[in-house]
Amino acid sequence: MALGIFYVIGKAIGGHRTGLVLVFLLMVDPIFATASCLVRPETLLLLTSALVLWLILSCPSDFFLRGFWIGLIAGLQVAIHPNTLALLPGFLIVAGLLEERKHRTSLVVTFIVGAGAGIILALLAADLHRLWLAHGTFVAQMSRPPVFSPPRSLSAFFRFAASKVYMTESYFFQDDPHWHWRTCLRLRGLGIGFLLIAACVTFVAQRSSDRRPDRIGKAFLYGLAASFLTTIALVARTEVLYNLNIYPFLLPLIALYWTRDSNSQRRVVALLKRISGLLLLGSLCFFISFTNAYRFRCRPFSEVQAQFAALVPNHALKVVAPNLFWYQWPKDHFRDIGALMYSHWYSGGQKDLSLWLGRWAPDILVIDSPFKRIFLGPGPTGPRLAQVLKTGVRYLGAIDTGEGSYGSFEVYELRWSKGVK
Repeated sequence: MALGIFYVIGKAIGGHRTGLVLVFLLMVDPIFATASCLVRPETLLLLTSALVLWLILSCPSDFFLRGFWIGLIAGLQVAIHPNTLALLPGFLIVAGLLEERKHRTSLVVTFIVGAGAGIILALLAADLHRLWLAHGTFVAQMSRPPVFSPPRSLSAFFRFAASKVYMTESYFFQDDPHWHWRTCLRLRGLGIGFLLIAACVTFVAQRSSDRRPDRIGKAFLYGLAASFLTTIALVARTEVLYNLNIYPFLLPLIALYWTRDSNSQRRVVALLKRISGLLLLGSLCFFISFTNAYRFRCRPFSEVQAQFAALVPNHALKVVAPNLFWYQWPKDHFRDIGALMYSHWYSGGQKDLSLWLGRWAPDILVIDSPFKRIFLGPGPTGPRLAQVLKTGVRYLGAIDTGEGSYGSFEVYELRWSKGVK
């Protein structure tokens, strides 16, 4: 769906060829490919941001309160991820620069009002006093942004700024023994960087020769700068998927000037494009190599299922386990362990496993590393689990999903008292 929306965006700003180039850039991008395989808020935020950008480009100028409705939809994205705050200045600038001068002030004012209303509505939809996750991530991140603790030196500032685009850190695929994933991201960062330089050179050359501003190029370039600077000011964490924050501005800008020629700087731009093409090709090769190697570091799902069936052959037992075992067990005898972890977030940080599990009294509990980190802490798992649940616990064995996958699951039999049953 995102590819289709970005094609429409590219076609709207530069024609059919620009749309195809924009789709091509997304298809060879390892970060976009990774995000497409994950159920993450950053992925949904990219999709909704593309929709907002499409509204800016397609909504008629005489549409009633056009700026307010676009700002409202953009502000509501805060419910998806707080990084939305870094996107709003970019949307405002793109919408403002593409609007006719006589209506620009009105659009800017209504957009700001709409975005503020959207943010308020999104926050009202969640009880931040009860939702510990929102308090721990959104509130904490927005109350201690980097702008209040800036780098102490100019070189430190540039390193921090560069990390927002040229970032290779991620809690995904940390087990990368051959460095293929990190090399892939580094080559991708350099390739995109050279393409951005080529776009800027073309923009400056065309503006100098034509002696009139390119409204679309100017809007996306300034929107990219605004979103990037806001990301530096507000987002402290360095995570590879946060690159997606600037994709609604970065990739259309690159695709737009990829399909435009600069008469005065044609050789320079052609050289930059060739260099970036080689870098992106190298990035794609390392990404394919990484995914091929990673495939052999994960055990097949059928094998994981067989391990679980060997430990728990009786399907009449009630099981609480990670959701990948959902299709292996009768639905009325299975509960997702993820619900327990989200209960922790949605109950103000409570961790009453005995209360939450005791009501249903499962026979089998399968736990993973996040469960142990949140509820049990360090130390031997069995004794700690028995202490927390206030019931008898027997270790049945482990399920190995592969070193490149979920790691090892521990399987326990729970012996509840007759009163609980």
